[in-house]
This record gives sequence, C-alpha cells and structure tokens, in this order.
Amino acid sequence: KHAKIHFTSEGFNHLMFKGKAERSRKDQITKFQLIEYAPEIIGLTTTIQETDVKRLNVSMRSHGKNTRGMADVYYWAFVAIIRGKKVKVVVRRIEHGPILFWSVIPGWVTSKALGHKVVSKAKGDLDAD
Repeated sequence: KHAKIHFTSEGFNHLMFKGKAERSRKDQITKFQLIEYAPEIIGLTTTIQETDVKRLNVSMRSHGKNTRGMADVYYWAFVAIIRGKKVKVVVRRIEHGPILFWSVIPGWVTSKALGHKVVSKAKGDLDAD
C-alpha cells in the first residue's frame, strides 16, 4: 500500500529556492517541467532508491502554532524512466508529520552537440538539490 503524499506550497517553494537563495531560472523551469511526472512516479514505484535522515532546525506546527526547532527529517527518493526521461522524485517527512513532496530532479539531459549525443548526469545526493 502506498503512503499518501501531500503536494504543498512548501515543496513548490523548494523548486524555486534552495534555502533562502533563489534557484537559477533554468533550474526552476526544468523542475516545473518535470513536476508532471511526480504523481505518476510516486504512484507506480514500489522501490525506494535512496533514503536519508538529518537532524535539522525546521519550521513545524505544534499544538496549532507555527514554531521552529530541531527535528529528524526523513527523505526518500524514487527514480523512474518515464516517456524517455529519467526523473528522481524526493519526498520528506518531519518527525511524525505528513509525507510531503519535496523535489523533482532530472536524471539526465540529452542534447546534440556537433552531431553527437551529449549526456549530462545530475548529482545523486538527496540534499544536493
């Protein structure tokens, strides 16, 4: 059985910003073009390809109020090749909260340079994005 993944403004904001720094327009456009694949990948995949847990200072809701504090943050990544594109989808959970969509990352981008196919591979670290 698949867990329910929530698509919230927090995940969409992460597509535009990394921390407080705005991502490049090119990165933002790429991520927003790939987001259409996220629900399908999450719904179809049965294997978690990457996991990570970090103790971070994060915003959270506690007793109906927004607070900041240290919490365990769990990350899971799913990778799939869909319609010729390799895409990684990252979800995260703060402590025992809901599982949220966090990011979508291209696995590779192909282009033609001087008649040759050029493959550029993306980083595989969950937190590299």
